Amino acid sequence: MDKVKEDDLKPPSALNVNERVLQCFWELASQDEAARLRASQQLVADLLEDQKTHGKLQEGGSSGGSDHQQLPKHKQLEHALRRCSPIMTYSLRRLARGLGSSRAASRQGFASAMASLLSALEAQHSKEGKKAQANGQNDGCGVLGVGDAMVLLEHCLEAAGSGKGVSHHH
Repeated sequence: MDKVKEDDLKPPSALNVNERVLQCFWELASQDEAARLRASQQLVADLLEDQKTHGKLQEGGSSGGSDHQQLPKHKQLEHALRRCSPIMTYSLRRLARGLGSSRAASRQGFASAMASLLSALEAQHSKEGKKAQANGQNDGCGVLGVGDAMVLLEHCLEAAGSGKGVSHHH
């Protein structure tokens, strides 16, 4: 059973995601630029906190180092999903879908949130990596790297393009 089961790739649905996170997604599509900015900042803060908590719960596991980048895409996805909190996975996929919205305000809000999140993840990953190296560890195993986020986004976009994406009705 090496193969990834489709159920293992499905993120939480809108029914079981934090209400504040869901509200941020609604506000990212607002015509009001200030509302979009606030929503982006709140979403990034909530996701980083959730990922940090998830990472602490995962610290006992193996970090896998950076060798996973040599693996096939589906194995990279498995590795990335193990390091992501369920809310982070859901949010990355939803942000990716929002980038293709037909509404200009949505595209702006979702793009801003995605850029802010990836920038914050990179800064956190770099900080944790330096701290782990100083302690003689492989890397900041509880922190999602931008490379991992990109694998998740690529998977999400491929699935959406092929009609295999998970449909979430709100």
